[in-house]
Amino acid sequence: MWGIHALAVLVVVVTVAAGWWQWTVSQGHKSDKSDELAHATPVALSKLMGNNDPFPGQDTGRPTLLQGTWVPSGTVYVSGHQGGYWVATPLAIGSSADAPAMYVVRGWVAEPKDAPAPPTGAARLVGWAQPPEDSGLTDDNTSDDILPELNISDAMSRVKQDLYSGYAVVADRDSGWPAADAPLNDGTAGLKAAQVNAQPKASFTTGLRNLLYALEWWVFTLLAIYFWWRYVRDATSPASAEDAENEPQEDAVPSGS
Repeated sequence: MWGIHALAVLVVVVTVAAGWWQWTVSQGHKSDKSDELAHATPVALSKLMGNNDPFPGQDTGRPTLLQGTWVPSGTVYVSGHQGGYWVATPLAIGSSADAPAMYVVRGWVAEPKDAPAPPTGAARLVGWAQPPEDSGLTDDNTSDDILPELNISDAMSRVKQDLYSGYAVVADRDSGWPAADAPLNDGTAGLKAAQVNAQPKASFTTGLRNLLYALEWWVFTLLAIYFWWRYVRDATSPASAEDAENEPQEDAVPSGS
C-alpha cells in the first residue's frame, strides 16, 4: 500500500502548506492595516477622549495631537522598558499649567541619572495613545521618581492636577502628517526613542477572506487523512480478507479429451 501512503502524504503536505500560506497573507493584511492606522493623520486629544473618560481601547496606538504646557515636577522614570527606563513627563493639556495632564513618554535612558533635565514651557507634539500599564506591579518606594510601570493611579501622587486615563509615546515625524502638526518642544532631546507597548488593532474583517481560504485548505487536510484512514482500515480488516478468499473463482477451462 505504499502508493496510497505516498499519495496521502503528498496531499497533506500540499494542503497544509497552502493553508499556511493563506494564513500568513491574512496576517500580513492585518499588519499592514495596523501600520496604516499607526501613521494615520493625527487627531486632537479632545476628539479622542476627555480627562474624565476611560481610555478608549479601540483607539490604542492612534496618533494624537497633544498641545499644552510641560509639568516638569511630575517627571517619572519607568523601569523595565528596552533594557532601561522610560522618561515620562506630564503635559497639561490646554493653555493653563494647572489643566488636566497626560503623561508623555518622551524617550528612554539606561539609567535615570543619564536623563536630561525635564522640558519646560509650551509644547506641541504627536504621540501614540496608549492604555495605562496595569499588570499588578506595586511601587515599593513612593518617595522616589521611579515607577515599576506607568500606572496612572500610581502616577497621580506625582502631580497636583487631574490626569488622563492613558498616556502617550512621542511619535516619530511622519512625512504624511500635516505641517501644522510639526513637533514643538517635544522633550525628546537627549533621549532615545521609546517603543510603544500596543499597536493599533485592525478590524476582524481585515484579511478575513484569506483566513477563510486557510481554514478551507486545512479542512481538505483533515478529509485527506480521514479518507486515507478509511481506505487502509477497510483494506486491512479481517472481513475484507475473508471476502477476498470467498470470491467465486472462474471455472477452469476443461482440457480436451
